Amino acid sequence: MSDGEKKDYKPFLVNRDIVDAAPFGEIENNYGIKLYLTENASKALAEKTQPSQWTQIVFSIDGNDVAKGDILEFLKTNYIIMPVKLTRNNSKGLARKILSGSAP
Repeated sequence: MSDGEKKDYKPFLVNRDIVDAAPFGEIENNYGIKLYLTENASKALAEKTQPSQWTQIVFSIDGNDVAKGDILEFLKTNYIIMPVKLTRNNSKGLARKILSGSAP
């Protein structure tokens, strides 16, 4: 995940910062992915989403941007939702792909 406003953004969270990933929600047969973060990653997310920091966040996989979301509030949680619109099976597959790279 990185700052969505900069052209040459640098990730601040990577796969090893994710401890679990799973399909999330269901709106008209579309699912996002809920990414559960390590304690340190949760702190980094909170720091980056404080007011006057970023207004957008980019989710990238293998160097390709797959989703971008607006930051509407301070995120002080141990998870973040990747705003993709996938079928349940495709969201499960992407969650597995994210987790497969989570080993340091």
